[in-house]
Amino acid sequence: MAANLMDDKPPRVGPLQAVVDAWIVLAWLTPQVPVVKAAAKLATNQDHMGTFG
Repeated sequence: MAANLMDDKPPRVGPLQAVVDAWIVLAWLTPQVPVVKAAAKLATNQDHMGTFG
C-alpha cells in the first residue's frame, strides 16, 4: 500500500535553516506585497529625525 503524503509530517529543520528559509520568503514577498514592502522600508529607514521630527 502506498504511503499517504498528507499524513507525513514536514521534515524538521535546524534553527539556522529556519532563519534562512524565513529570509528567502521575506525577500520574495517584499516586492510583491505592499504591506511587506512598506514594513521593510520603515525598518531600513535611518533618517529618524527627518521622518519623525
